[in-house]
Amino acid sequence: MLADERSGVAFAFIVRAGLLVLLARFPHQVAIVLGMDTSNVDTVIIAGTVKKRGGRLVGVDVARVTRLAEQSRDFIFSKTGWSRSIFGDR
Repeated sequence: MLADERSGVAFAFIVRAGLLVLLARFPHQVAIVLGMDTSNVDTVIIAGTVKKRGGRLVGVDVARVTRLAEQSRDFIFSKTGWSRSIFGDR
């Protein structure tokens, strides 16, 4: 994504690749890129299929993914004996 410094308008461009490289020419651009996260992405289209629109994932059961990740985490902790708390058992 490129931004027009005069108008503040952001431009998106389509890249057919597995990796998008952003080149920052000026220090303020580096700060913007390093400060970004997934919440800064509004729309993602992969091979013509919308995967994210309006900042929300499309066609993903987030509750199910969360539940499966928590089950996996709990299984790992149960097998290793590790505590889930970063402060130890409390």
